[in-house]
Amino acid sequence: MMRVVIAALQCATVCTLELPLQRRRMLQSLAVGAAAAAAPAHAGAVVSDEVSVTFKEASLGMQLDGLAYQKTTLGSMPSLRCVVTAVAPGSEAAKLGVSDDWTVVSVNGANVESLGAQEVASKIAEAPRPLSVVFRDAERFTNALEPGSGARMARTTVLPPTGPYTEAQVLEVERLQSPPQCSIGAERGDLLEVRYEGRLRQDNKLFDGSAITFADGRAVPGRGGDASLYFVLGKQPVGQFPPAWDAAMAGCCVGEVRRLAVPPVLGFGEKGAPKRGVPPYAPLDYTIQLLGINGNNQPR
Repeated sequence: MMRVVIAALQCATVCTLELPLQRRRMLQSLAVGAAAAAAPAHAGAVVSDEVSVTFKEASLGMQLDGLAYQKTTLGSMPSLRCVVTAVAPGSEAAKLGVSDDWTVVSVNGANVESLGAQEVASKIAEAPRPLSVVFRDAERFTNALEPGSGARMARTTVLPPTGPYTEAQVLEVERLQSPPQCSIGAERGDLLEVRYEGRLRQDNKLFDGSAITFADGRAVPGRGGDASLYFVLGKQPVGQFPPAWDAAMAGCCVGEVRRLAVPPVLGFGEKGAPKRGVPPYAPLDYTIQLLGINGNNQPR
């Protein structure tokens, strides 16, 4: 395990973690980290998962671990992350509200998302004060998707520019329509009935959807012409739907409509979907209406 305690210009010995922490099991399987609890979103707000904190003291009182991601469902994508694993009681970090499981994004404006914990700790120790550190608290994203959050849009950076992905991979989820009653949202393992359409962001070309037939008479492979379809949240077969669905539909209520701006890494990745006309590394836009949860079609 990588452990680095940030004290006055001192760092501990570091080694690489090969697997993500268990509590991140859902979002990290999609290359999206989960984190500690966050404050409720304000009504109509656009909620980002980034938190900026300014430190003045030499010793911050944080312990850092390094996480190494070896592979995702979309193929090889090695990446390092530096995560806060402990905050000392009474430390400046504790007083400023820093929480364990936050990921370090930048130090004084310099992005450090691809660096290990030892390198990040060194940069923090050597930087002048006041020190600006941007963290990623991914639970701000997941909380914003829950019923009652009031957030209009939630945004999370899935992956910084890494390997073949030359741009930051950002997932955005926007509520286009909310039902009058929304207190019970979809959870992992729920059977969801949805109506949807998918378009290529580059040219807005329709490439997928429930109950659609293309101009040349082709139906969507595997959809069978049904007006809606079913999938199990968080447990869908690889390749059936984009991995983004598992993250973006969590907390969704019956009758709710969401727009998903899906980055390539949570879409069809480097292979694309040739049968559907999706090229490699294509960003996608989905509009999804949730019709039912576990056979119940009434808003709750």
